[in-house]
Amino acid sequence: MSAAREIGKAHAALAAASEYKRNVKDPPFFLTTKNDPDIPRRMKTLAPTRTRNQAVSINLEKSLTRYALATAGLAALAIPATAKADFSGYYAPSHWTLTNTNGGSGFVDTSGAPASIVLHGSADQSGNTTDTDFTIAAAASGTVSFHWSYFSTDTGPFDAAYFLLNGVPTFLADNGSQGSGNFSIAVSGGNIFGFRVESLDNFFGDGELTVSNFSAPVPEGSTLSLLALGALGVAIVMRRRAQAAA
Repeated sequence: MSAAREIGKAHAALAAASEYKRNVKDPPFFLTTKNDPDIPRRMKTLAPTRTRNQAVSINLEKSLTRYALATAGLAALAIPATAKADFSGYYAPSHWTLTNTNGGSGFVDTSGAPASIVLHGSADQSGNTTDTDFTIAAAASGTVSFHWSYFSTDTGPFDAAYFLLNGVPTFLADNGSQGSGNFSIAVSGGNIFGFRVESLDNFFGDGELTVSNFSAPVPEGSTLSLLALGALGVAIVMRRRAQAAA
């Protein structure tokens, strides 16, 4: 009777052990490795922290770059063009284009530059009609203004002076109405403007158009440069701070 009781206890213990194995999962990782001294060191992972900081730095740099570009763009819209008050810089005579139609002999005298220039019409005695043009593209939008004076030894309407804007002439004077005056007109950046002396017959004396007190628009480059440099400086400082934090 005692032996049967012991056998029953053994069967019960085996059944309990089998049930435990079925219901209990593998022991937690920390229980199987609690005696390994290298586990804390191996479990330290800094890569996720560095990755997050790098992502913040990259996003910050992109945002500041967009800010710098937006600042420059808004400044370009907000700041008006300034005027260049003579034939120098962008409007120096060497930057203009001299054109004679029908092989005329017209020329420009720039010895008075930057204060003034003198455009001479053609008088090659050919009998052909010749336009002598002196033109340039406007550097920015704004007002072109100047004082003009016209003189010719020819008579009648055979020589005349004009202002040009995109190929369209505006009459200033001819041989019968020699004189002087002031002229101003609004232009847009890229418009082609300038001066013309027309010779209908190319005989006798030429027409001479003197232009002085010339003023034309140029971009306000210095202010834009300062704004752009300032935004770039902010971007560099913030990027360095983000890198230091990483």
